[in-house]
Amino acid sequence: MKKILISAMLLATSLVGCGRSEAEHHCDTIRQDSLPTNPNVQLSEQEYLALIEKAIDSGKFVDAKNYIDLLVTCFPRSEKKSFYLNLLPYVTTKAEELSLAADSAKKDSVLRANADNLGIWEIQYFTDIFGEPTSEKYITTKAPIYGTFSSPATLKSDLRVKIVVASANSVAIKLFEYKGSNPVTGYNDRYNVIVQNSKGEWHELRASINHSDRLRFDDFSYKGERTDAEIFHQILMQGGRIRVKIQDADCSATAYNFTITTADWYPNAYRKLIGYH
Repeated sequence: MKKILISAMLLATSLVGCGRSEAEHHCDTIRQDSLPTNPNVQLSEQEYLALIEKAIDSGKFVDAKNYIDLLVTCFPRSEKKSFYLNLLPYVTTKAEELSLAADSAKKDSVLRANADNLGIWEIQYFTDIFGEPTSEKYITTKAPIYGTFSSPATLKSDLRVKIVVASANSVAIKLFEYKGSNPVTGYNDRYNVIVQNSKGEWHELRASINHSDRLRFDDFSYKGERTDAEIFHQILMQGGRIRVKIQDADCSATAYNFTITTADWYPNAYRKLIGYH
């Protein structure tokens, strides 16, 4: 029995790494898995510091973040630990920005490789007073979008929605109560529009129905900021699921709710709209 216990203790020691602590063993594992170096080479504190500075100077913030993590893990008593921990939030933010840019470039590459795929979207033409197509185009969905609406007279009744995008700063929505054929009209009626984009972020926008049959997002800018129309357009450009709640600014009991289940491929439709490839 005594021999078995001794053998087990020797085995445990060898697994940790010849008597070294588990933290040191874990550090070596991180080095071997994460660094583009010979796995048999043990990096010193100064080598990590040099790698961090080089990565930051060259704008490789993802690498810099990894090296800082390794420095803190492998050399917890380093005099530079506090300095780089304070720098870590900035490096992390820059690394996330680079990652998002890479994802965006990859997504754009897929879109361009499938330029004729418009997903749920299509290009239509505005008509004149005689019902004849003009040369002016707009983006809408191939099939209607359905939702619900409530008012002082009804609760969660059927709603049909048509999106009309003529440009990045000309975005409108036609609302058909009870899925009828006549859209909601108004005279200087103001609406609050709550939009949740595909990332789960919420946007509060403004729109109005002004002597027309469609709700138009505000197209004027405050001090050069993006207009509400441009914000909604950018939300469509991101694709994914988009949830919308439109509420009458003067009568909170009147509200319209609908969801675009997948706005993917909208960028391709927009490129076709503006004639850009």
